[in-house]
Amino acid sequence: MVIDKKQGLFVFDLIAIMVFALGLVLSKFMVNLGMVLFATRVILSGRQKIREGFERSKWMILVLVSFYLLNVLGSLWSEDIRYLLYDLNKKLPLLIVPISIGLISPLDKRVIRLGYTAYILALLAGVGIGTYNYIIQENPNTRSLIHSLSHIRFALNLSFGILSLSYFYIKSMLYSKRFYRQAIPLVLAWFLLYMFVSQSFTGLFILFSFLVLYIPYYIYKHKKGYKSILILSSYSLVIIGSVFYIKKQYDNFFTPNPIYSEIEAGPRGENRCIENGNYIYDHIYIEEIMGAWEDRTGLSAFASLDSNNTEIAYVDILVRYMNSIHPIKDSLRFAQLTDSDIHNIKAGISNRVYMEKFSIRPRLYRLFYQIEVFNKLGRVGGFSEIQRIELWKNSFSIIKDNPIMGIGTGDIAKEFEERLEARGSELSGSGLRAHNQYLTVWICFGLIGFLVFMFWLIYPGIRTGLFSSFLYIAFFYISVVSMLNEDTLDNLLGIMFFIFIQSIFVFNSDIILGRLEGDENK
Repeated sequence: MVIDKKQGLFVFDLIAIMVFALGLVLSKFMVNLGMVLFATRVILSGRQKIREGFERSKWMILVLVSFYLLNVLGSLWSEDIRYLLYDLNKKLPLLIVPISIGLISPLDKRVIRLGYTAYILALLAGVGIGTYNYIIQENPNTRSLIHSLSHIRFALNLSFGILSLSYFYIKSMLYSKRFYRQAIPLVLAWFLLYMFVSQSFTGLFILFSFLVLYIPYYIYKHKKGYKSILILSSYSLVIIGSVFYIKKQYDNFFTPNPIYSEIEAGPRGENRCIENGNYIYDHIYIEEIMGAWEDRTGLSAFASLDSNNTEIAYVDILVRYMNSIHPIKDSLRFAQLTDSDIHNIKAGISNRVYMEKFSIRPRLYRLFYQIEVFNKLGRVGGFSEIQRIELWKNSFSIIKDNPIMGIGTGDIAKEFEERLEARGSELSGSGLRAHNQYLTVWICFGLIGFLVFMFWLIYPGIRTGLFSSFLYIAFFYISVVSMLNEDTLDNLLGIMFFIFIQSIFVFNSDIILGRLEGDENK
């Protein structure tokens, strides 16, 4: 059997997009391999096809590579050459991917469809691995259920998978067979359940906020009909229910326990931090519980363990754990702790609520504790959400001194650390940066570069008409919201998530708008 060049290129495209899609979710190696395959595909096209592809897509290719060119331009006023070269190398996909896909597009619609199928299968595999680890681990760390992969990057992909698969299911454009129409709701339910039990605040916030904003728009567009009434009713119930649930948990955490009016006065700490409705440092009979701990475990109460990369003594964990159960922390209450409780304390678990599975309450309580400690003590170290406030303050401090041109591509790591140290920040020496892509861009390139960045983000969707597509709106929203609390474009999988899917959309917009979605969304 002889395969002509057209068929060979089709097969090559299919392999490249499937490898890339699988890697986007599961493997840095595979995503890099996918990029190499697409670059190789350009070479295999031949000069004539490359010339035709360039003439067809040159303007949009230039737009999509403009952010990388901005990073190159920013090297002119950078001093740290070593970090500069590292950063430019890390961001090479922002140059290679749009050029490669732009020159060979439009892709065959079958390639796009099968690439999307591979993407969903990769998400299924990831969720399967994460679910398995969640079940077999006694005290699962929800941030590392899928080893070697960032839980935040996986949450971005899972959010897009949920929204896009829901869309295709409703429209019945991709899968018309009965098997798929029965299987897809089960897959969506599993995806949502996994996001819930893995306590992915990023994914849940993105999904919830997107629907909060999109559903009123949908109802406005479809003013009549029972569907709009049903959707509006469900929408209202979900929002009201969510607000009431969060408010209830907030009150349970911060409202002093009514039992305080019934118990005798006891030791009162100067620190007034409250957790689970109980004042952590009130009613502590420290010598009693330390002695009881050492007798029962054979471990010194002052021995330290590494909890979330922070050295902390057993006694500190013990006090908080007992406080999460009852306001009084004495030898009598210690004796009531089960062997499972002791095991949790040894494992660094500081609140019994944290052990609840299939619940979002542990995640809320962790956030509430961070807020309480920050408000009462001003501490941010070790608190992933609250420490962003300190990082953003540091970012604005740098921007204030370099508002127009920024500090250049290569100096952000050094400048950020020096500024944290100068401000006496608790995060000095942590190696952390802005945790906000917009602030990072402004720090590096100033106001001018920030405006170029916003143009790079928004213009392609406007120019191609993709903002009329639900799929593109969902992808765009996930991307821009993720950049509010993450440097999404400062790591490989974050870069690949954005630039690969953006390039597929932009250079194949006629297919996306005209064939996969139908005339209704034009």
